[in-house]
Amino acid sequence: MPTRPFLLFLTQAKFRELVDGHTETPDDYLPRGALIFYRTPAGVDSDMMLDWARSYLKETAELRRTGKTMVIFDGYASHSSLRVLNRLQDAGVIVHALPSHSSHLT
Repeated sequence: MPTRPFLLFLTQAKFRELVDGHTETPDDYLPRGALIFYRTPAGVDSDMMLDWARSYLKETAELRRTGKTMVIFDGYASHSSLRVLNRLQDAGVIVHALPSHSSHLT
């Protein structure tokens, strides 16, 4: 059961101009229901990760009734905020953090 994609864009990246002059928004080309955040400067904070955790728990509720799920993410500080980790642990989710800024190596 895949969860919705979590995407972060710079504020100015909300729209893009196409060669034919049309303007696209992320809703035009991203999967429906994607969690989209806009920030300047770009960067994930603990509030965004908590929003993602809530979404993940909602989307995996049925699966977690029959077993455990596991989340693997980059160990960047905002990803591993105590609020996020507690929320996931309380729901029975196994959390594994990779070393910070190393997810491109996996």
